[in-house]
Amino acid sequence: MLTMAKRSYGAVSVAPLGDGFTVALDGRTVRTPAGRELTLPTEALARAVAGEWEAQEENVRPHTMPMMQLANAAIDRVGPHRHEVIEQAVAYARTDLLCYRADSPPELTDRQAASWQPLLDWAAETYRVRLRVTRGVTPVGQPEAALDALKPLGVEPGKEYDADQIPQIDGKQFGAVAGEVAKQQLTIWSDPKKAAPFLQKLFQPKGHMDVDTMVLQSVVGPPGQPADQAMYPGIPTSDGKPMNAQHDYVIRIKKDEIPPYTAFWSATLYDSEHGFFIPNKEKKYRVGQNGGMKLDASGGIDIHVAAEQPRGVPAENWLPITREDLGLDVIMRVYV
Repeated sequence: MLTMAKRSYGAVSVAPLGDGFTVALDGRTVRTPAGRELTLPTEALARAVAGEWEAQEENVRPHTMPMMQLANAAIDRVGPHRHEVIEQAVAYARTDLLCYRADSPPELTDRQAASWQPLLDWAAETYRVRLRVTRGVTPVGQPEAALDALKPLGVEPGKEYDADQIPQIDGKQFGAVAGEVAKQQLTIWSDPKKAAPFLQKLFQPKGHMDVDTMVLQSVVGPPGQPADQAMYPGIPTSDGKPMNAQHDYVIRIKKDEIPPYTAFWSATLYDSEHGFFIPNKEKKYRVGQNGGMKLDASGGIDIHVAAEQPRGVPAENWLPITREDLGLDVIMRVYV
């Protein structure tokens, strides 16, 4: 049984620490499970983690704090073994998932080609690295010339990675291609019909997921539970357009549409670009069993995403936003 610590702090703040930033609870620096100070490289990341601590209510629920969990892993598990982790990562140069495609159906192969091929084309154009692409999961050998071309980038299977030796990478171009991939995957995730085939396949152990599901999961967020423990159905808009903080929205759930659950369900609001909570003075980030809610007389609920609390709407059913040009995402979590 999962035990949750009681929330024993009041104020949450962000403060400089060394060359980075940290999160403090009532003025005390947060520490990782291994006892190390929580040192984060940017103020934006520190504020995102602080938002997770602020969102905790009576109990501290680590499974609702993905940014904190990732920071703990980076500091306690990756930091002390950086070279070993890098060596394990660069060893995938011979078997990168972008090179392994499905052979059917056409809709899937077309989507893989549209999402993945631009990345391989970019590597070929920028570094003259042309990797072989195959169908299925049977390993295919990569040209030694291509692997040799990766060596100047520090990517050489079996050898230690040295970040100080790599040349300057065109981060703007790389980011643009990655952004297009992310946009395509988020379009799939926001469409219940397109996302449905993936819901049972997400968050599985290594070796139990196909490459298409791994790409989708890498975009919508790695932390999660497998389908026999939790589900994460998407919430689309009625017109199919992405949500934006320039508009208000209502998520209407009838009595017979309330998610089935044995633990709890919640709908949490994020900004779609960075995946952060939307800052607000009410410190209200979710609606549901663990975030507060009030059902109406019929047993259903209307969740309002709005800049101002609508008249007659309980505060529990309101997700505050700031009126600005900001993409929004609502993630439904159903813990079964």
